[in-house]
Amino acid sequence: LLWGVENGADNLNRRDLGGDIHEDNPAEELNFFPGPLRSAASYGYPYCWSEGHLQAPHGRSPGTQWAWPTFGDDGVHDDEWCRDAGNVA
Repeated sequence: LLWGVENGADNLNRRDLGGDIHEDNPAEELNFFPGPLRSAASYGYPYCWSEGHLQAPHGRSPGTQWAWPTFGDDGVHDDEWCRDAGNVA
């Protein structure tokens, strides 16, 4: 059994979510690894980040996965990809 801490990045800015949102995002996470991880297991890094608090009407809820701005336009790693449990553990 293993626990891991994921510290959020700085300077998070997405115009579609309100611009400079780094004060309350990304959320810090405490992840529990109950046993051997599947080879493709990912907790989102480096493509996704977890919502801490976004102002209405942008926010969904704490823990919601969002695509990191530099990957969101790569044609693969968008917000929906980050929310798919098959991609992000």
